Amino acid sequence: MRAGEPTDHYDLLDLDPAATAEQIADRLRTEHRVWQRLTSHPDLDRRQLAEQRIRDLAVARRTLTDPARRAVYDHERAERAARARAAADRAAAERAASERAAAERAVVPPGPTSRAEPRPEPEVVDAPQAFAAEAAGATTTTATPTGAGSAVRWLEQAQQALEAGDFTTAWQCAREARDAGDDSAAAWLVQGRADVGRARHEQALFELRQSARRDPHHAPTHVWLGRTQMALRDWNAALVSFREADQLEPGTGAFHIATVYLEGGWPEKAVPVLEELFTRDPTAETVRYHLVHALLRSAQRVPRVRGADEHTITHPAEIERMRPLLERAAEVVTDPGQRADVEKDLTYVEWCEGWHPSRPSWLAAGMLVSAVLLIVALLVSPWLFALALALLGVGWYYGVRQRGWRINARAAGWDGDSGG
Repeated sequence: MRAGEPTDHYDLLDLDPAATAEQIADRLRTEHRVWQRLTSHPDLDRRQLAEQRIRDLAVARRTLTDPARRAVYDHERAERAARARAAADRAAAERAASERAAAERAVVPPGPTSRAEPRPEPEVVDAPQAFAAEAAGATTTTATPTGAGSAVRWLEQAQQALEAGDFTTAWQCAREARDAGDDSAAAWLVQGRADVGRARHEQALFELRQSARRDPHHAPTHVWLGRTQMALRDWNAALVSFREADQLEPGTGAFHIATVYLEGGWPEKAVPVLEELFTRDPTAETVRYHLVHALLRSAQRVPRVRGADEHTITHPAEIERMRPLLERAAEVVTDPGQRADVEKDLTYVEWCEGWHPSRPSWLAAGMLVSAVLLIVALLVSPWLFALALALLGVGWYYGVRQRGWRINARAAGWDGDSGG
């Protein structure tokens, strides 16, 4: 699946559209478990891919686990496929008609002994009628219309193809509209969005900038520009574009700004933005999901000792910073996969804060000293032996028990990686 294309939930889960609810639930759990571990991966590419997959899985879960939503989605999916086929057929018919018209207009040069015949006057055909005939596959003696009417028609077809997810046809039709004289912001925007869908982000960036220059007050253009800059990992430029969109239409770019922070590796900056959005609309499930994700990622980034898919608490200050983030996530979480991750980290924080048996470095020496003391006490007096035994028992009980975070710190000092 290419970046920028609408996510097909069944393709994402590698399931047949006729899959049962149980199969969908099982695959969702498996995929979420796999990708959640990679959201803390040190490699930026893997981390960004995991972030995107987590978001796609959240949308798929909300859609496919609700019978009513799934029925609507299946219907719309079938309609999109039909529109894409129809748009492709129309584009093919128009290209064929254009080629036929060009061939009929071609003039064969006269030979050296022949005399050129006078060319007949071209037949004048109404432009809308010609378009209708060509779309229906009829033969006409005129070329594809040119001028303003042609440009409008091409742009309409480009927008229809874009809505159907046929990005190649959308790009071609938008280019035809521009060649026909439409140099508007709308034509450049459609062409840029089509290139985003085709994962041609460098070209899309140029086209979207052309659209923004022609209409700098169109907020959706700045949003698409920011999304393209995100795909190119130009985080600062993406923030500028989304902030511009938010100034033009308040509320348009805030969520995208939080997404930049998440994908750029600054989840702690995304938390206040998402908290504000969630306060405005507590029913926004997408905002809720990303808020929990940002809180969870922020908490997991606190420990100094981190690996590709794990983190190790080695200091009580880390517990103090992680606990409020995880408790807030537990308050708002509704997604089952996220809930399991939050509960797992809360349980781990509690373990690190508690007391647990350990193997201190002085274990062997302590046992030797205790044995000598008991032997001496036994030789002196049975009462002294009983007292020494009781005192040593209490000392050993508290001596070998340590906080979980301290056990982890010692383990991390031994192997340089993780503990507990």
